[in-house]
Amino acid sequence: MESIIELPNVSKTELFSRAKLAIQKTFTSSKMGTSNYDSEAGICIINNFYDISDMTTLSALGSNPSTDQYYFNALLSIVVKDVIFFAV
Repeated sequence: MESIIELPNVSKTELFSRAKLAIQKTFTSSKMGTSNYDSEAGICIINNFYDISDMTTLSALGSNPSTDQYYFNALLSIVVKDVIFFAV
């Protein structure tokens, strides 16, 4: 899913800082995969893995949580840009 959100009067530097902080506060799992922060390009990327082996739905399907391992992979990319307005 892709969305574009405009925040008037907020600089690219501030948007990047907000995005990075939000990611760091949200994805606190010790099983964090990789993260990449490039302030110059305005890119924040995180690839996180969640262990879902103990979910009861999987047990109902015949899974054995003590031996079977299942992971959910979440990938989030945020790209921030300055908006340039042209007067005509």
